[in-house]
Amino acid sequence: MIRLGFFLIVVMVFILNYCPSSKADSNLAADDVQSPSKRFVLVDNYAFIEGRWKRTEGTSKLIRMATINTVSITCDKMSMTCRETIAQLVTPKDEPWVGEPSLFIYETTYRIIDWSDHTIYAKYSALVADFELKISIKDKFAERRRRETKARGGETSDPNMFENCTLE
Repeated sequence: MIRLGFFLIVVMVFILNYCPSSKADSNLAADDVQSPSKRFVLVDNYAFIEGRWKRTEGTSKLIRMATINTVSITCDKMSMTCRETIAQLVTPKDEPWVGEPSLFIYETTYRIIDWSDHTIYAKYSALVADFELKISIKDKFAERRRRETKARGGETSDPNMFENCTLE
């Protein structure tokens, strides 16, 4: 037992003194962090999608998709829902207010509006923004759109602020 304790102390000292710190490198780029490859799978009444969102256009300055991210989406035809889980590594390069690279995880449940043969269209309405997912299993294409709205009482929302992302 004493040997195990001593071994753990030696390992911790080594890690703390000789391994590079994540704080030292805030210049991470999307290619520095591996995400699952883009994948679309349809099994019975379920669709599974994985990859990384890439911002294609947008005017949002405060809330943006981080360059380093990974996403997993599971759509269930029986419940007519899609669950999107996003992990984002936000760096000072993405958002100046972040002092050091920080990991954030978001989970959102969308309501499926339409599920045809190989296409899924789903929406989520938050207080301050509308979100849409458009997924084509056949074309292996997914798009995520977000636009701020004042429709549900979000007084500080600006409908001119939007963001569009595609899966890569």
